[in-house]
This record gives sequence, C-alpha cells and structure tokens, in this order.
Amino acid sequence: MKKVLLALIVVAIAMPAFASETRIRTLGPMIAPYIEDDANVFTWYATLPSYANLVTITAGYEDVYVYGDDRGYYDDYLMSKFGMTYGLGEDNHYGVLGLWWEESTIGPTFGHDTWGPTGYGTAQFDEWVYNKWNVMYGYQMEGLSFGLYFNRADNGEYADMDGDKGEMHEAYTTIGLGVRFDIGDAAYADVAFDYTTVSWTFQDVGATEKITEDANSMMGFRGRLFYEWTDMITWVPYISYRMGDFSIKSSEDTYYADDECWGFKGFHFDLGIAANLHVNDETLIIVAIEPYGMAKAEPSQCGPDAGDESYKATLFPGMAFGFENDVKDWLTFRAGCDKVFVKYTEEYTGEGTSSEYNWTGAPFNWYLGLGFHVGDFDIDAMINKEVPFSMGYWLTGFQPYNGYDSGAPIGMISATYHY
Repeated sequence: MKKVLLALIVVAIAMPAFASETRIRTLGPMIAPYIEDDANVFTWYATLPSYANLVTITAGYEDVYVYGDDRGYYDDYLMSKFGMTYGLGEDNHYGVLGLWWEESTIGPTFGHDTWGPTGYGTAQFDEWVYNKWNVMYGYQMEGLSFGLYFNRADNGEYADMDGDKGEMHEAYTTIGLGVRFDIGDAAYADVAFDYTTVSWTFQDVGATEKITEDANSMMGFRGRLFYEWTDMITWVPYISYRMGDFSIKSSEDTYYADDECWGFKGFHFDLGIAANLHVNDETLIIVAIEPYGMAKAEPSQCGPDAGDESYKATLFPGMAFGFENDVKDWLTFRAGCDKVFVKYTEEYTGEGTSSEYNWTGAPFNWYLGLGFHVGDFDIDAMINKEVPFSMGYWLTGFQPYNGYDSGAPIGMISATYHY
C-alpha cells in the first residue's frame, strides 16, 4: 500500500494541471501551465475565445490506476475526445461556444490526476463514469475575457425484484470560471476556479442499509502571468491550490468499526516559474522550475479507537524542459523531460503505538512527439519512447513491454482543423 500511495503522490505533484492532449504530453505534462495551447481551455477557461472555430480530435492510451480486491495496478486505457468550438456572430461578437464528446470522466480523487494521496476506502469516488456534458462558453472584451465551464458525468442502476428494491448511482459535476486580463502593454494574466461535487448511492436488492456520500467536494484556485521581458524571453510564474474532502456514510451507522478510518481530506499547493525562450520563428524552448510543492492528506473520519494517520509529500524542487522546432513547414519535432525531488512521509499514532515511514527520490521522465501540418489540419503524435531503439514492432517484430501504450508506436494522436 505504501508503494501505491507513493506512486500516486509523486505523479500528482509532477502534474499540477490537467493538459493531456498530445502536444502537451509530448512537451511534458509539467510544462502545461507555462505555455499557450488549445488543450489548456480545460484548465484556463478564459482562453477559449482565442481558439474559436476549431474541430479537435484526440485519441490515445493513458496509464490509469485500477483498484483490485487487495491491491491496485496500472493498466492502459484507450481514451478519446472529440469536440469543436464555434464563434457566435460576426467576429465572435456574441462569444465562443465549445462542446466536447467523450466516453467517460475520471473521479476527482483518481490517483494519476489528483493532488494528493488516495485510499482510505474512497474507491467510490475514483471510478470512470459515463460523461454526459462537457460544455464551455467564453467572451472576449477589450483587454478582458472570461470563460464558463460545465462538466457532468453520471450513470446508475435500479432494480425491483418482487418488491425488493436496489440502487446504484454515481455522478460527478464540475463548474468552473476563468478570467484573462491585460496588465500593461507587456503582460497578461489568467486566473481560474473550479468546484467539483460527487454523489454516490449504493443499496443491495432487498437490503435496508443504504450507503451514500457524506463529504463530497473539491475546489481549486490557480493563476499565472505571461510577462514579455524581451523579444526572446517571456516569464511565466504560476501558483495553484486545491483542497477537498471525500467520504461515505451508512443509513444505519454500521458500515465502519470503531477502529477504522474512512474517506480522506487534504490539499495540494504548487508554485513555479518558467522562461519561454523564442529562439527564432521556428524554435521554442521552455525551462520551468517549481521550487516548492506540497500535498497532504489524512482520513476524513475515524472511529474513536482508530488513532491518527497522515500522508505528506514535499517537492523541493521540480524541474521541466520542453523543446519544439519546426523542422519543415509541414513538420514539427517536440521533446521534453521533467525531474522532481520529492520526500514522502507517512505517520501513524495510536493507543500505545506509533510509526513513521519516509522515502526520498528524484523520478525522471522524458517524452517525444511529432507534429504534421497539412492544409488546415494540424496533426500531433506522441511517439513511444521505445520506437527510436526498436523501430516499432511493424518492422522488427519487437514489441516494447513498458511503453506508454502497450508497445504501439504512437501512444496518442490529436488532429485540429481550422475553419
């Protein structure tokens, strides 16, 4: 269990914001807050007016954490997202509308995409739920723009067998607000807020006990600034804070024993700065450092005999590098890497006993990608890191075992059409 929590929290700190589309992934997910990209509309909602009249298609594999009976494991999940943005009126006079279609939404406490340790029996909030709505609206004014975001996912079952009723229902709802505004002639800023709630209900057929959500919300605040210091260098400071509380309860107060804990509550704080180096018209280099970050969690509720426990990870520091070059008018090469120096601490204090576990390390990841530009299309591909060494299984018959994408030469692909 310690290794599972450690893996989750290291990746969480290294991924301060959600930007999983292909260009972001190939420059490195840690780079996401520090660059402009249409993928970032799902984090910086007020950027939507900058990306009007686009069709976007993304498909690829992503490592996800799957809960088992006694332990979890990572598996590849084929994800996809189709969408479009549309300017309302001449020159987007009435704003920009965005609508995306996808199969499912990850629960807000899901390990690879959250802000702290998971566990404590909160698997109910970590599942994939069918997505119903993924909608956004943005409006541009002189020196100011704003964006609104709404995401809803839910599915459920209901049974009635000769009068014995049962129910299973789960849903995630996220609303978000973002603002972008000018600061003088050389700078502009983004700020964003989101609030997510979870509903969860379970009742066996014929049972009188019903289990539902208790604490069930998470909120986040973030901000960044683009300051054009010189024609070559743009500074981008960034800050993010998330907090939440998740747990479940029983209608008959019998679900947990006095010596158990359940649910979790905590926060994640992240601080960083990057330099975007526009070396020339063809080359962009991003160098980012996050000097400090912390994620901390503890059980949301405990019985009187359960004791106290807490989980904490401290980043000091994290670093990332991204490189993008237009080799030809029709071809772009991308590469990126990130390294985080992290310390993980697990503490427990109970009646007559106490324990402490510490781990320190410096995980390193690197990424490769290509972009193709054909007419009104931009097509980006994330390349499996084994491809340069094996030339892909289509030539050699060798299929890498530990790739992003079960050995496929391309792990993710995005197509953007401008109309």
